[in-house]
Amino acid sequence: PKAFVGHVGLMYPSDYGYATGGSTSTSRATCLAKEMYNWNSGSYKTDCAGGSWLYNSSTTQWTLSPRSGTSSSVFYVNGSGIVYSNGAIYEVGVRPVVYLKSSVQIVDDDMDGSSGNPYNLSL
Repeated sequence: PKAFVGHVGLMYPSDYGYATGGSTSTSRATCLAKEMYNWNSGSYKTDCAGGSWLYNSSTTQWTLSPRSGTSSSVFYVNGSGIVYSNGAIYEVGVRPVVYLKSSVQIVDDDMDGSSGNPYNLSL
């Protein structure tokens, strides 16, 4: 197998938002219409945040995007699934991501992407 040659970065807040599938009680379209900083109440918390495959309730995660108007504040997704911004001086988790072309496919469905069972990709 060939090694990956490319760039690895952090997710954007929009990646997190677009990753939601919603749920049976709140549609994806409804989630996308709601501000991510308001995904902390009622069904939005469980249906929108919980419906995002990028959501990780066990950690706060930085994103790639700085907050507009200030150079020291960065957006993050907290453990409740809400997007906020804070000073970039705090130690929180990160989620490395890569962006793939639409022509890239997973060759074997038995792979789970872990270090012991990595995805096998092809063009």
